[in-house]
Amino acid sequence: AYENNEFGISLQPRINVKDTSKIGFEALLTWNHPVLGSLDAAYFINQAEAMGLTIKLDLYVLKAVCEKIMDFKSKGFENVQMAVNISNKNAFKKEFIDTICTIITSYDLPINSLQIEMTGNLEINRLETYKIMFERLKQIGVDIIINNFEIKQESLEVFKELPIDEVKISSSILSSDLINDKVFLDIINLCKDLGYKVIVGKISDDRKLIKAITDDADKIQGDFLFKKMEESLAEEVLLNYGAYRLRIDDIIVNAKKIL
Repeated sequence: AYENNEFGISLQPRINVKDTSKIGFEALLTWNHPVLGSLDAAYFINQAEAMGLTIKLDLYVLKAVCEKIMDFKSKGFENVQMAVNISNKNAFKKEFIDTICTIITSYDLPINSLQIEMTGNLEINRLETYKIMFERLKQIGVDIIINNFEIKQESLEVFKELPIDEVKISSSILSSDLINDKVFLDIINLCKDLGYKVIVGKISDDRKLIKAITDDADKIQGDFLFKKMEESLAEEVLLNYGAYRLRIDDIIVNAKKIL
């Protein structure tokens, strides 16, 4: 599949609740299977890891996103942030980090237009490795996002030491259970106390949307807002974002009235 150029990316919009004039995207790896059609990474990433392909795939997505940022810039969309998922397992390989930095600096990217989103749980015994990696990336204008945040004492010790910009949490924790609602709020408050902005992902209904907004999330993302889309459709979203923004502003205002 890799040799046949069957991989591609789809983009899912990410809305800035604090400043709705800003919109970003998360780049998601897809496999354009010749028989099954477009497949999400969840369907094949374990097999890719077993075959030792994750580094090639991470670098493929990174290059595609850098090119897309430059494409957006050439069309007048200069304030668009794009996030690239990087496997936590690859963060320990110096050659991989060197290659990432070389790729990024080869493009004239607007400052902070690229975000590296680390997937998987951070390992406390790798603290210094993470710190060196994140500091190198921040020196070249890249923001750092941590995915799959966990409330654990050992996680807190790691997070306090690292130059992280944003933390992404899933709204899937929410249910009709008020205990889960409180846990969700506690996680957001904890992130804020650590000085990080909070992205709430996987928003699939209006209750989760309202909860994310009223609990002071900085950014929101999910199929209830925008489904993932092809690159060409992402450009249409940017072109028509003025109309989308009016609707988003109304949603935010109405959600805050519930407080």
